[in-house]
Amino acid sequence: MKLDEILANKELAILKKKTEIQKSDFSNVLFDSVEKAYNNSISKLEVLVYEAVISKERNEEMFKQYLNGWVLNHSVGMRYVKLLFCYNNDEPSYTQEKENFDKYYDQILNKDDVGEYFWAVLEAKNIEGSAVVKGSNFLTPVLSLEILDENTIKVKVAVSPSNVIDSHKDVHIPNIWKKTLNENNYDLLLQEHDMDFKNVIVDSITGDLKVYTEMIAVKELMSKFQKNKSAAVKNTTEQKEEPSKDTQTRRRVIY
Repeated sequence: MKLDEILANKELAILKKKTEIQKSDFSNVLFDSVEKAYNNSISKLEVLVYEAVISKERNEEMFKQYLNGWVLNHSVGMRYVKLLFCYNNDEPSYTQEKENFDKYYDQILNKDDVGEYFWAVLEAKNIEGSAVVKGSNFLTPVLSLEILDENTIKVKVAVSPSNVIDSHKDVHIPNIWKKTLNENNYDLLLQEHDMDFKNVIVDSITGDLKVYTEMIAVKELMSKFQKNKSAAVKNTTEQKEEPSKDTQTRRRVIY
């Protein structure tokens, strides 16, 4: 993946990002990667999904970022509950770590990024999801965007996929969020993991936020990354039309 950013003051934050340059056809590059570098036996991933109604009044800047198709990645804020160190080393002192490696290696989608070691995350507590400029992996796009009215949109975003080794050398094993989803009473969608009032996009108590897992095709996650921006911009243009009398019951949905 070739994605470069032009930033202000070298700060990798959404509101500092000025533009993005895509050097090649992203969809072609990714689908070639599926054939060459990815585990083709894994066609779907368990994805932690945030479905949120975003109000312009609550967070105007992020409302605009989503509406214009500028949010391409997301990330999960979590606490580890159970994880295993997986190390490809045949020395007797690493017997258990080697067993872990052999057990979970075949479950990894992007094996070329593994190297000698990784951490298999078997259970984690979901604290929050965030919109980020560059996620720990690129399979965290906006899945759909729906314009409810001129001040409200509804987004469905992929926050964290299973079976992918990320930049932190973590691999989320399916079902790691099961306990959290059953116990969590309060969820947040934030900007850049910044737990400050001004950076809250929506929460599950005062806002409309649903958190759940869903099996999603790898190719769909990849293609959404490339398609989101043009679709959102097109949808924004369509909103300039003279509203009809039944505006309240008509909603445009982007998939």
